[in-house]
Amino acid sequence: MLYRAVLFDCDGVLVDSEPLLTRVIIDYLRPLGAALVPEDFKPFTGMGEAAFIEGPAHLAGIAYHEGMKHDCYDLYVQQLAVTDIAIAGAKQVVQYLNENDIYTALASSADAIKVLANLHSAGLAIRDFDAIINGEMVSHRKPDPEIYIKAAAALGVKPEECIVVEDAIAGLQAAKAAGMDCVCLTTAFDDETLRAEGAIATFPDCVALQEWFAKHVVG
Repeated sequence: MLYRAVLFDCDGVLVDSEPLLTRVIIDYLRPLGAALVPEDFKPFTGMGEAAFIEGPAHLAGIAYHEGMKHDCYDLYVQQLAVTDIAIAGAKQVVQYLNENDIYTALASSADAIKVLANLHSAGLAIRDFDAIINGEMVSHRKPDPEIYIKAAAALGVKPEECIVVEDAIAGLQAAKAAGMDCVCLTTAFDDETLRAEGAIATFPDCVALQEWFAKHVVG
């Protein structure tokens, strides 16, 4: 199967941001009485920051409000200034696709402020993608397929012509529900788990991913 378009998630695909954001939220909620550990965040990975904060907060008996997300975004962006979270080969794989006239889109459940900060951290920019859909542009976040359906429409391609790159189960489910094949990086979940959920291939980083693209995508 040859694909015409590559739809990228961002967190866990272009940047290994989830460990950093997890630490930020744990530290933010600790003064409120939460004693959270990274595993508490796993069920909410890939669903956007509201869910990524609200879910663990609820486990700790803390009521979520929208201000928490904005506070954590601010702390996260501050930490990016002193933390390298770019995934190996991320910038190069996007450049490779652009050089070979292959459609690309970024489809992230995160808000625009985090998407832009993550792209900058990876050495990328908005202009490097043919379309960008963020979490503020959809009514339903992953695992709902809306974001991937909108990304394909923005590119003018059919769902079956797209290959999605994900790291999270929620994103993988969203891709499948949109009628798209999905490959995954093993930054958030292991190979066995992702393949059981329907990933057609898995990779440790974007260097290995680019090698796969050379055989499976066409401009």
